[in-house]
Amino acid sequence: MKSRRILFAASIILLAQTLVWAEQTEDHALWSKAIGDQAYLEECYSVQQTTDNGYILAGRRSLSTAGAKSNVFFVKTDANGNVQWSSEIDPYPSFNSHSRVLSVVQADDGGYVAAGWVETENYGEEGYLVKIDSTGSLQWHYIYGNVDIGSGDDDDWFQTIAKTSDGGYILGGWTAAQANHGYTDAWLVRVTGTGGIVWQTVHGLEGSEEAQEVIQTTDGGYLFVGNTTSETGFGIDDEAVFIVKTNASGVPQWFKTFDWSTYGGEMGESVRQTGDGGYLVGGWYEAGSDPGIPFLIKLNSGGNTQWSQTYNLGSGSEKFSSVALADDGYLAVGRTNSAGSGNYDALVVKTDAAGNQEWSETYGGSDYDAAYSVDRTGNSSYIVGGKAVGLQWAGGTDMYLIYIGAALDYRIYLPLVVRH
Repeated sequence: MKSRRILFAASIILLAQTLVWAEQTEDHALWSKAIGDQAYLEECYSVQQTTDNGYILAGRRSLSTAGAKSNVFFVKTDANGNVQWSSEIDPYPSFNSHSRVLSVVQADDGGYVAAGWVETENYGEEGYLVKIDSTGSLQWHYIYGNVDIGSGDDDDWFQTIAKTSDGGYILGGWTAAQANHGYTDAWLVRVTGTGGIVWQTVHGLEGSEEAQEVIQTTDGGYLFVGNTTSETGFGIDDEAVFIVKTNASGVPQWFKTFDWSTYGGEMGESVRQTGDGGYLVGGWYEAGSDPGIPFLIKLNSGGNTQWSQTYNLGSGSEKFSSVALADDGYLAVGRTNSAGSGNYDALVVKTDAAGNQEWSETYGGSDYDAAYSVDRTGNSSYIVGGKAVGLQWAGGTDMYLIYIGAALDYRIYLPLVVRH
């Protein structure tokens, strides 16, 4: 009987420790880490969960001096955010250029493919695609844009990459070299698993257009979101959110523009296809003296609006950079200076299925922090990537990794009754 009383007391102590820990955890971030070297500036523009339950971070690294050359940079971590390896690639070593990757996916062979841009000596900024193996070693990389044409120094960028069902990739961004509507057109490039071009298309009106994120849709086509400066009803200087749905060959099936304000910047940053065949679009717009208001738009499969919501946390500026689906709604990440402890902080907003805000949280220190990418990792769990200034090194910029977990749910049971 004495041993039974000791066991019961130990259970009470364990429960008390658990409850105290739960009371101290006031947000949904189970852990966060600033990753980088003190001598460099690093930023994470894209993060994805890997097949071993770790994470791949993609972005850029540069020396911490103004105007220093910047290179493509990858970091691979385990499931707890501990660094396993890092890889720095200089796409243009003969020129003091800047380059970065803005979107990354895991390849079928366990390696990684990322898209971005590189500053060249003769052709301006060009679209860039790179493949590394599972240990970070370079396998191949290519430049696309003016260099294919052989003349000109207009800029061409890749902003986004997504895997296609046949093992290839769809790339999105914008091109000035190949624009045939305005100064720049949104640019889609379909490539094989080894980077060979299958087709490329441009999409634009009379102004400038760009694609920020592209996805393959369940019907085998593609949908991208971005923005347009073409006339949308308020004047030629206006900007609007630009959404285009294409078939499997990149031929447009429909497009939509959303104009939230007159003569203000607007951007569709991120899109996901929802379980009902529709689409969730996240982004931001400027409205008068308000420098940034984030929004979510829910479209049906034909592009018709089902609902839209804006999220204004105060008199400062907010932006959504990336969105993810949740079992019971949506998650959006970005940055804010209306709330938090610094100049800017990483922002996470959770909504229900109708876009109504359920909670919002900020993460960061006293300087400039932001979230650029989110990937769903499981039921009610997500990995968020961005940048953190001063969290690890005074004045230093590092990759920022935040793991968002489900709200803790405790059930307390009465002691087991032993019957004789």
